[in-house]
Amino acid sequence: MKSFGIPEGIHQYVLEHSNPSVDDVSGRLSVMTQERFGGRSRMNIGDDQGRFLQMMVSMASATTVVEVGTFTGMSALWIARGLAPGG
Repeated sequence: MKSFGIPEGIHQYVLEHSNPSVDDVSGRLSVMTQERFGGRSRMNIGDDQGRFLQMMVSMASATTVVEVGTFTGMSALWIARGLAPGG
């Protein structure tokens, strides 16, 4: 899923120059959210934003994070992927 309002060229650049972390779990969650919530599924973050969140959490070597405002858990999933071991 592409983030809302991101120009296509920037979106492609991010996808081509970041670590591919999309997997079956985030893919299924994205599909389920679209099926269950239709247009409101745009409230989920896109893969590009998820990769950015994961990178920021990883760079901070965070072991504890607080995610507030969970819709279907997509942000929490990406943040959890960036946690340091034992986080």
